[in-house]
Amino acid sequence: MLQDNFGRKIDYLRLSVTDRCNLRCRYCMRKEGIGYLAQYEILTLKEIARIARVFARCGIVKIRLTGGEPLLRQDIAAIMRSIFDHGGIRDICLTTNGVLLKDKAASLKAAGLRKINISLDTLKRDRFAFISRGDFLNNVLSGVDEAVNAGFLVKLNVVAIKGVNDDEILDFVEFCQKKKIILRFIELMPVSANFNLGDCRYLSRRDIEKVLRTLGALTPQGQLGSGPADYYGMPGFLHPVGFISAMSGKFCFRCNRLRISAKGEIFPCLSSRRKINLRNYLRSGASDEELMALIKQSVADKPREHCLNQGENVLTSFMSVIGG
Repeated sequence: MLQDNFGRKIDYLRLSVTDRCNLRCRYCMRKEGIGYLAQYEILTLKEIARIARVFARCGIVKIRLTGGEPLLRQDIAAIMRSIFDHGGIRDICLTTNGVLLKDKAASLKAAGLRKINISLDTLKRDRFAFISRGDFLNNVLSGVDEAVNAGFLVKLNVVAIKGVNDDEILDFVEFCQKKKIILRFIELMPVSANFNLGDCRYLSRRDIEKVLRTLGALTPQGQLGSGPADYYGMPGFLHPVGFISAMSGKFCFRCNRLRISAKGEIFPCLSSRRKINLRNYLRSGASDEELMALIKQSVADKPREHCLNQGENVLTSFMSVIGG
């Protein structure tokens, strides 16, 4: 079992499989992109499978595949199968922007995937094009329907932005209740490349709660699973609403995760400047025991809490590389 210096059990890995993305969301990336990694810099299928095996030996039981946009990898289903095949990892999840999901859902289900988080910040076509710089709202909505029809447990992640989509809070509640999926609102964070949306766009969890209470009282339901969201039930609604409030309500005291970037760097914390490039050790012939020692070192480097609320971009790389 992995345990950090503050007594937190680490059993969850967020693994970025690509830095590439088919959107250019304003709070994440420049319009012209970020300058992608060369193909040889990105972890291969075999390297990902070995990383999963070694992390499982260390006590990791859950892996979330992220990006960039993970569905841009043609071998994404094979990656999932390779992780499932060796055992040890009990839970594999995927976070996607949903643009390619309609065509990929069947192969993901066949590979063993059961849980999908879909990022969607607006239900309005013109607004989607503004936020993401891409006219793909219908693709995402079709992907949501395909995932629901295929029997996935679907969670919809909405980054709440003042003056941009704060008038859609109740629309998202209605949409998710109708689709029978779980809704989570995420506070805007000062992530790297946040060029167009600054502090003036920040919308706190309390602001969102105020709008939701117009529908009735919010009943705390705690956490559902191993993620950072706090969930609340609402009268007359089948599914709870979650909040991921990294800025107004730090949840670092219960953080149970590590991150691996698309180029194989272990990040003990999203805002950490201490990282270990596991890929280099993999390619230089390191043994599983040597890799496990590096993983334990990264856990020892895990800080007590993040520093994202210092009023400046503190990330050492783009979120699409680190893994959203």
